[in-house]
Amino acid sequence: MSRSLSAMVDLRLDPGGALILSWTEAPGPRNKAVRPEEIAHLRRLTEAVSLAEGQRRSVAILETRAALSAALVELLDGPERALAQRIARADAERRRLDLVVRARSDDRGALRAHPATWMRWELLPFAETRRRGAPPLTVVLQLGPQDLGAPRLLESGGLRIAFMAFSPHDARPELDFEREEEELLAALAPLAERRRARLRVVEGGTLEELRDVLLLERFDVLHLSGHGVQTPDGPRLVLEDAFGARCDVEPAELIEVLERAKVMPELVMVSCCNSAEVRGSVASFAAELVAGGVPNVVGWTRPVGDGLAMVAASVLYEQIGAGKTPVEAMYRAREQIRREEERTPAPAHAWGTLHLVSGSAAGFRIEDRAEPLSERVDRDEVYRFLGSRMRVLKTGFVGRRRLVQRLLRVVVRGQDLEPKSGARDVAGACVFGMKGVGKSCVVGRAIERAKQHTPELGVVVVHGAIDERAVLDAFQEAVAVGGGDATAEKLLARAEERVFQRVRRLMEHWRRRPIVIVLDDFEQNLDRGTRVVPGW
Repeated sequence: MSRSLSAMVDLRLDPGGALILSWTEAPGPRNKAVRPEEIAHLRRLTEAVSLAEGQRRSVAILETRAALSAALVELLDGPERALAQRIARADAERRRLDLVVRARSDDRGALRAHPATWMRWELLPFAETRRRGAPPLTVVLQLGPQDLGAPRLLESGGLRIAFMAFSPHDARPELDFEREEEELLAALAPLAERRRARLRVVEGGTLEELRDVLLLERFDVLHLSGHGVQTPDGPRLVLEDAFGARCDVEPAELIEVLERAKVMPELVMVSCCNSAEVRGSVASFAAELVAGGVPNVVGWTRPVGDGLAMVAASVLYEQIGAGKTPVEAMYRAREQIRREEERTPAPAHAWGTLHLVSGSAAGFRIEDRAEPLSERVDRDEVYRFLGSRMRVLKTGFVGRRRLVQRLLRVVVRGQDLEPKSGARDVAGACVFGMKGVGKSCVVGRAIERAKQHTPELGVVVVHGAIDERAVLDAFQEAVAVGGGDATAEKLLARAEERVFQRVRRLMEHWRRRPIVIVLDDFEQNLDRGTRVVPGW
């Protein structure tokens, strides 16, 4: 026998705007019109919950959630006590009731703003949870006509997750995205060790980088972490541009990237404040994604702290990695948050703001008897060479995003951006640090990004001790890599001139071409016995 009992109820929006309630199986009404005053009452209760949550008034949160919970139960129960009978049957059979609220409309475009999207269905069990100490059922909102069925089995024996954090330097508060990466890696470590999960960190916070990663690899889950905002034009994610500045992204832009992916992810977790909030007649970011074709989206209806957001993600992926469906995993994640908050003196009641909306409530699951994910070379250990001897990461460079963005601005714009003084013109940059900390990798990544903006950028790499032979070799290699320049080759071949003179003539020849000169491993040119004077 299945560990859960499934049930589905339809809320159909007809062409005239009326809302029709129908249980797909008896008991329960068929084609019952929901009165406008009932809808208005639910809207007021939902707004009261949001107001209490926004003001962080614990007593008011409990009272308004209880009132909304009772109203939602009354809506579904009716005189037939359709919901109560199903809960009683699940109790008698010692099973959990899994309820799917199916939002329907002949106009698929109307689903994103369907009345069911603002009704906060995750709070339906609230009153019973307080009475029993545990929720008697799970509830998931489904947009669209998909019938209940078996979950889709993933083709691999593990969960493939793409993680991208974004925190523009001009958006406050600035998030510690590198700490989030570390915490998620640590949370997934037990699954990763058994090859039941694999995390790929998207090194930047731009939509372009996300697109490139999704084009090349298959992912089951996309995890987005950063700021979300509500604007007069609708919800937006506050991503970064190539220089780390703010770049607001609307749902349609993210949907386009996901549609062009090698494979559409089965689940997108938008771990951003208000990502599942419906405000007035404006659809939530989560509902927009599902209406646009994303199978499952998890978001938050209110602002959430980093700690609780990470708890939710950790439990969600742990449970899916263990073979559970998204609905089952969400049940466990909410319960974990609820129990942890019960032990705190000032709970945020965040469990009731974690929201799942689906295009197919059956979801997906990992076949835990299948072969684990295959071994592969660690991307962080794949290198290429910039110049003949400067080794930099080929792909998968993680961390130091701010430094890469700062160097990119220096190379492309000739400017440095400091937090307090703002932009100032500069001729170059010096990257220093102990040997082996990744200085060359940072510079190489910044130059790679710069060439995306300025494809004609020439790169000259002088490695180690600077002498005439090393300088000549570096410029000759730059000419060869650039596809050949007969004039440049002749200028460098003038043996009767000193190398310095040849390079000056070459730079005059290249005066309209952007050039970056990298002095790699420059410490070989320093006299170790010389005292370094601060400011020199």
